Amino acid sequence: MNKLQLVFSIALVLIIGCAPDKATISGTITYQGKPITLGQVTFVGEDGNAVDTTLAEDGSYSISPARVGKMRVVVTAASAIPSKYTRSDATDLFAEIQPGPNTFSIDLR
Repeated sequence: MNKLQLVFSIALVLIIGCAPDKATISGTITYQGKPITLGQVTFVGEDGNAVDTTLAEDGSYSISPARVGKMRVVVTAASAIPSKYTRSDATDLFAEIQPGPNTFSIDLR
């Protein structure tokens, strides 16, 4: 192995080894047992960075890639839901996202 190949190999290992953990998040959002059909779910990290997605007609969602860590969960909907769920500074919904697949379904009350 020549010096250029060695340097490239070391750089590749460092880049892959230093990549942040990634996750996927999926689930269903309902309000009083019924799917929220028009809305959005947002996961806000402790550093303020967020990932979000639009809810499907059956209230399901999937986010990939997502960050790992403790997240506040915010839900917005075209239908009326309690306002505490619609603001990141008021929500009482939290999720601890781990590397790999995560399922987080919520029935808002």
